[in-house]
Amino acid sequence: MGAPTLKEAQEIIQAAFEKAQQLGIKVSIAVVDGNGHLIQASRMDGAVWISPDAAIGKAFTAAAFQRDTDVTAERLGGNLAYAVSVIETSQGKITPSAGGFVIKEGDEVIGGIGVSGGPREKDHECAGAGLERFRSLRKNN
Repeated sequence: MGAPTLKEAQEIIQAAFEKAQQLGIKVSIAVVDGNGHLIQASRMDGAVWISPDAAIGKAFTAAAFQRDTDVTAERLGGNLAYAVSVIETSQGKITPSAGGFVIKEGDEVIGGIGVSGGPREKDHECAGAGLERFRSLRKNN
């Protein structure tokens, strides 16, 4: 079926917002296609001003590395020089921090979800809620 549609991206964002409200945090959420191009991004009222950029970066990072951003952060964390060079090479788009999930259809990367604004583990939970909603939508279609 390919990359998430705009409607699916809006559903992903809604699910992540609902989880953020349950957790008592204010976040921004972004959804990108498999090439890292933005489909939709939204910022909750009261979320910090930088959070939309960080959310887009996490979604881009998940799609680019074809894995969830907590794994990327762990792998890059042990090699600061490499991490800096990757971030520099991507012109600052790579955001290796928890809160991003890769979206796959079979083995094909079709997108990424990024959440930023709360503590890393809560960003991660919100992104996971968005991914669950996406999987539910695709399963029912």
